[in-house]
Amino acid sequence: GQHSRRDEAIITTIIALGRKLRMQVLAEGVETERQETYLLSHGCHLLQGYRYGRPMPVEQFETQARAQ
Repeated sequence: GQHSRRDEAIITTIIALGRKLRMQVLAEGVETERQETYLLSHGCHLLQGYRYGRPMPVEQFETQARAQ
């Protein structure tokens, strides 16, 4: 939902540090389009969370992956 300037400072600092160290930065817990847009626009391109899928048994995941 809402995030403060402090949250934004922490997020952008973590992304910048990871990029400076030539590391991939993965944002976990992405739930909304707004969060996704913010992270992508600030250089974080690896995202995971309920926005993309709920936890599921491995068998169900494998079935869905094969179908795609």
